Amino acid sequence: MLFPFSYHWILLKSISNADSILDIGCGEGSLMKDLIQYRPLWKVTGIELYEDSLKNAREKNIYTKVLKGNVVHIENRFKSKSVDVVFSSQVVEHLKKDEAIKALKEWEHFAKKRIVITTIVGFFEYNPIEKEKDKNPLQAHKSAWSIEEFKQMGYKVHGQGLKYIYGEKGIAHKYPFFLHWFTYIAFCFAPICYFFPSLSTYMIAVKEIKNEY
Repeated sequence: MLFPFSYHWILLKSISNADSILDIGCGEGSLMKDLIQYRPLWKVTGIELYEDSLKNAREKNIYTKVLKGNVVHIENRFKSKSVDVVFSSQVVEHLKKDEAIKALKEWEHFAKKRIVITTIVGFFEYNPIEKEKDKNPLQAHKSAWSIEEFKQMGYKVHGQGLKYIYGEKGIAHKYPFFLHWFTYIAFCFAPICYFFPSLSTYMIAVKEIKNEY
């Protein structure tokens, strides 16, 4: 069941009205697998650098194709306006700031309709709650992002995940055994986080592409 104002709900809403998607930094493809069950006609191209994740993404058989590549240097691999939506979830914080800003500008050229970027609000070290850290060296966080930065770049920003629960000093990190109960609390605050992203752990930034004729 898809709950309103959940992470998946916001992403599906943000990627609406799309047939083709470029999933930049697709990882193992787990997130896209969850999303595509609601939009089975999507044609999705993934791009990933880490070999183990790349292999797992290909084995899921949800992508039209999965390419190996550094997400910062893909300008020559895709044509301008070649996909409806460019999507990148939890990737930019793993890049150095100057590299990420350059990449964001490049990614925009590939999109016909919009670009959807998700990242953490502010900065904290990579520290998953539900599972142990994996061996992927690309998982380290290297840059901090503010809501205002994305707004200045022309993005509309919404939030998800109450930071007092999921943030770096959130109670879910201190008491992970109670994560199930914390989820119910977070659900109650989800609409507030959506409209007031400063209260959130994650932000979903969406920029509509203006087509010039």
